[in-house]
Amino acid sequence: MRLSDLMRHRLIGKLSDVAEVIIRDELNDMYKVIDKAVKLGIKVYGNYYSDIMALMHHEGFHDQCACRGGDEDKRNFIAHAGLLKNCTRIISYNNEYCIMIDDEALKCLQ
Repeated sequence: MRLSDLMRHRLIGKLSDVAEVIIRDELNDMYKVIDKAVKLGIKVYGNYYSDIMALMHHEGFHDQCACRGGDEDKRNFIAHAGLLKNCTRIISYNNEYCIMIDDEALKCLQ
């Protein structure tokens, strides 16, 4: 899904005020990081968001997507609008930033 489309999706406006703020904030942060990385010449397409974040901020997100199905995993999923850094791959479609969620890694939340 194109990140720009997701940021403008009408469904987001139908959520509670708190959920809307969280989701818009996560999407906006992701867009800014990807855009900055591209401008700095960092390879973004085909990488997970965590890889891009690590290159940008020299930090790791170890085991963020090592989903165990507990309350912490569910909390992180909700707090980050489903965009867990190690489960969200950045891809390109028609020269736009797109995201692809690794559904296999998220099965434990079902």
